[in-house]
Amino acid sequence: MTRLVIEVERLYDTTVGNRNLQREVTRARASYIGAFQQLARAMTAFNEAHVPLEPDDDGRLAPWTRDHVQIMRACAEAWPRVMEARRQSDALLRDLVRPAARPYA
Repeated sequence: MTRLVIEVERLYDTTVGNRNLQREVTRARASYIGAFQQLARAMTAFNEAHVPLEPDDDGRLAPWTRDHVQIMRACAEAWPRVMEARRQSDALLRDLVRPAARPYA
């Protein structure tokens, strides 16, 4: 019976229980690169749109177009995606470098 339990645990660990950490690191890196590219596109669009942010000489704020607002929202939404993707990538890299710190190693 004990041998059966050990074999079942070993089978579980090799097929289900242990993650393929290198594959997860690769996916996390790809996710980060994708998020960063999305941010770069949004920031380029922002730069090219010449969104008026400062008041004019009379102190009035220039109106924003619907496109200006959409571009600024894209930038605002892209930053948290970059930050989260980088946080996940860094955490997985730490696990990969220090496998003894993982409870399932």
